[in-house]
Amino acid sequence: MLGLELEFDFRGERLGHLVATTTTNWALVPPADAVSTSTSLAPAKAVPFALALSETDLRGQAPGLKTWCEQLLPEPELIPAMARRLGISSGNSLALLAALGGDCVGGVSFHGAGSDRRPGESGLRHLNDEELRHLVAAIAERPLGMEVEGLRYVLPGARPKIPVCRDEKGVALSLGSGLSTHLLKINDTTLRDLVLNEWLCMRLAASAGLRVAKVELHKAYATLLVVERIDRTRDAEGAVHSLHMEDFCQVAVLDPSLKFEREGGLGVADCAGLIRRYSALPGVDLREFIRWLLFGFLVGYGGGHAKQLVMSHTAQGPRLGPFFGIWSWHVYPGLSDRLAMAIGREDRPDWVHAARWRELGQQIGVKPAYVLQLLAHLASRLAKLWEGLLTELGPNAKSQVVEALGALIAQRCRQALVSLAAEQS
Repeated sequence: MLGLELEFDFRGERLGHLVATTTTNWALVPPADAVSTSTSLAPAKAVPFALALSETDLRGQAPGLKTWCEQLLPEPELIPAMARRLGISSGNSLALLAALGGDCVGGVSFHGAGSDRRPGESGLRHLNDEELRHLVAAIAERPLGMEVEGLRYVLPGARPKIPVCRDEKGVALSLGSGLSTHLLKINDTTLRDLVLNEWLCMRLAASAGLRVAKVELHKAYATLLVVERIDRTRDAEGAVHSLHMEDFCQVAVLDPSLKFEREGGLGVADCAGLIRRYSALPGVDLREFIRWLLFGFLVGYGGGHAKQLVMSHTAQGPRLGPFFGIWSWHVYPGLSDRLAMAIGREDRPDWVHAARWRELGQQIGVKPAYVLQLLAHLASRLAKLWEGLLTELGPNAKSQVVEALGALIAQRCRQALVSLAAEQS
């Protein structure tokens, strides 16, 4: 591991060589032709790709750079299987990025030192149903990192997905130097109708006014979910560019194994603090964060941890990015029925009432009455919005998961409204 060296690119420009200086620290060595006057005694200066890292971190004097890069990899429990397929040690994160890091989330990518990275001719190869079937089989076998059609990619998370493009002709692979614009997700064999679950929750969130990634169901030989990437943008000519972003665990430089608050991860107060510290419009983004928490409670989103929140590096400055990957954990008996972040001091949904929402307001420094106002507004609207989605879904609405999700939303909304009414009486 100590002998491996990678080229670290940010938005198409080489920042330097990524090397392991020790087993716990990585360093980013500037290119030989770069002029740097930085020394260990120089004032800390933020680096372009990481809000919380400084030039000191890049010199390998702290574990921050290694921790930040490791957040680009899939969930820690998936790493051993990936490493075995690649023939490397499961603890060798640098080698994993070397093998698969040609396309990462945001504006960063990694390449072998001295590798030929001259842009090839970009283009799209559209896939028919048979080709999609083979691609989905490959996703199931290598869910979050593989090389296909020359594309080396690695994606964070635990859900099987692959970067693709989507246009009026269908689903396509991006070839050469072209960037993918969407993610293709497949059903999980252990969680029934998971694609449908996520489509419903994401569309419901959009209908309720939350800023979320656009999603659509794609009917091929199976039902697939196509999600528009939130780390992509288009210029006036329609060309696709990377939009850099960091999830909140990266912003906090938190160990990848610490996602949930109950195991040492970030809580609501921590996330609100990051928004206040880094967002160009903290008031607007705090409101969106509260709405995300409220919606997640009402739909049973047990996976709403800090890696599901991102800070986008926009032209106007850092902003809380659109929400993504919302689906109801609480309709599946085999999954935890708790919340990823406690509301007040409570992560058991049945125990979350008006007093806990008041505590939430105090935790994040906003008026509790404002939180209750947002809760009442959202809880009173979701039932009608849900009925509209079922009408749009048509025959596909006849599913045990859809019925369970509808019942859960109705119960959580009723719980919230009754609790608010009881407090006012």
